[in-house]
Amino acid sequence: MDTDTIVEKLMQLEYQRVTQQENRKAQLQAKQQAWQQVRTSLSTLRSKLDAIRFASIYRSRTATLTDGSVATVTAQAGAVATTHQLDVFQLATQHVMASATQDKATDPLNVAGTLTLNGQTIEIVATDNLYSIRDKINAARDKDDPTKGIGVTASVVPVPSGDKVQYRLVLTSKESGKAGAIKMEVSGDLATSLGFKDLVEAQDAQFSLDGATFNTSTNEVKDLLPGITITLKKAGSTNITINTDVEKIATAITEWVTALNDSMSLLGDLTSYNSETKEAGTLQGDSLARSLQTALRSMLSRQTAGLPKGFSSLSDIGITTGQYGTSDYGKVLVDQEKLKAKLQEDAEGVARVLGAIRQNVALGATVEASSTRSADGKHVYAAADVVNGETSSERYGYAGGGWAAADKGPQSLTITFAQAATVDQVQLYLANSTEFKSNLKSYRIEYQDASGVWKTLTEVQNHDGSSIKTFDFDPVTARAIKLVVTETTDGEPVEGITELMVMQQNTAPALEMYRYVNASLGVDGALTTRNDGLSSQIADIDKQIARITEQLEVKEANLRAQFEALEEALAKLQSQGTMLLAQLGYMTGSSQK
Repeated sequence: MDTDTIVEKLMQLEYQRVTQQENRKAQLQAKQQAWQQVRTSLSTLRSKLDAIRFASIYRSRTATLTDGSVATVTAQAGAVATTHQLDVFQLATQHVMASATQDKATDPLNVAGTLTLNGQTIEIVATDNLYSIRDKINAARDKDDPTKGIGVTASVVPVPSGDKVQYRLVLTSKESGKAGAIKMEVSGDLATSLGFKDLVEAQDAQFSLDGATFNTSTNEVKDLLPGITITLKKAGSTNITINTDVEKIATAITEWVTALNDSMSLLGDLTSYNSETKEAGTLQGDSLARSLQTALRSMLSRQTAGLPKGFSSLSDIGITTGQYGTSDYGKVLVDQEKLKAKLQEDAEGVARVLGAIRQNVALGATVEASSTRSADGKHVYAAADVVNGETSSERYGYAGGGWAAADKGPQSLTITFAQAATVDQVQLYLANSTEFKSNLKSYRIEYQDASGVWKTLTEVQNHDGSSIKTFDFDPVTARAIKLVVTETTDGEPVEGITELMVMQQNTAPALEMYRYVNASLGVDGALTTRNDGLSSQIADIDKQIARITEQLEVKEANLRAQFEALEEALAKLQSQGTMLLAQLGYMTGSSQK
């Protein structure tokens, strides 16, 4: 018998159990890969939502000039959208001085003395040449602050002279304007040998802005217009127009819509069924995939109550869904012309439609402090100033700027709303200016529920030093919010609370979609749970395959042993049969004789 073939055939039947498990594993791995595609797509969607869910992008500004050769202008978010007239009379220049020329930069000057630059004296010896003097100047340190230089950069520059090249030492002030002019003193014969002269005199920039004339030591002007930096380039006149950066905002919104369409299309493909080919998508029939599709689609119809006509829904700003029967059915569409027109009309109105600007229910609410530092004639620290909408650190310490406590130890600030509100975010703004810095270290934020009970929302130990802290939490209905400071960094009374904003729950599309997608992708989110479940099932199948394989290896060994025993038994029977036949033959032959 061909026992190897028999065993092989028998084991092929047995190994179908392993094949079945491997097929199950392949199906689970395909689902896991499909969910990884969904995770990647939703991560992209989340990043695009993150770009449009804050107010700052809707306050983006762009600057245009009638003559861009006169100056360049950059505008930060929130800069006032208006037009300015700029007239540049002269630019600020750095002071440049040059020594007398030398035939060779490496030849010693053969003159000793002192060279004093900006109050720092440098010893020059007879063996010094232009290169060594350059190095001494560049290595010189400020006598009051050794970490700084002396405000002068030295270099050796070749100068053509007929058919040969000579060299001179050039000194350039590091700061422009008259204030940065090089102050030089040279002793004795060294002055004659070096013979420094001005190449470029130090001068301040002179310009007028909207008719007012200014002098500045640099060509970069930052302080005249809040949020606007002007860099002067040449003498001349130009108009500067600051506008909403419509293109930037429209692009961000369009990228969100594109990412949303991509996610919906992917989910559609993965859950589809082709009745002609009888082929089903990898996630066809999966309840989580269906719920994702339904949730994302439903959020497009979300609205925020209280918005004005013309700025209350996505369709008002040019975002719609494709009509049934068209090739765009099921897609989200952006009417670029309408969107840009709405952004130009009221960018913050568009932000409210999407949920990027939320209602601060603390604005103008009643405020009570455990203690308040008294005004000292110059500085003011009123508790009511933390709910006036002013968040700037520069304003702190002055009227409307914020609150400071009078007493040491735990202190509190209670904000009572005009009526109970459903809130889900608190924003804490702290002073961080050159004059004032917050000293918060440990604190908690509480809310008073409808029954009047105070409950903790969040608690912070060892504040990280940031000037803005945002706390998100599940929506709660609150009558009041309380900030309780339990410890300061210096043990002194609380300092530097500039604003406390309490945001009403908002269900606008972009914000609600971000929350949903972010939760789905989180550590405890639905996608993470699904992936962990699939990984667990795959691991169980691997264990089953290993166990079955081990069992089958034992069975195969037993079969081979049994067949070997059978072959031995058959061999003995065959031998005995042969002997028996031989004996029968002998007996037959004998009887015939």
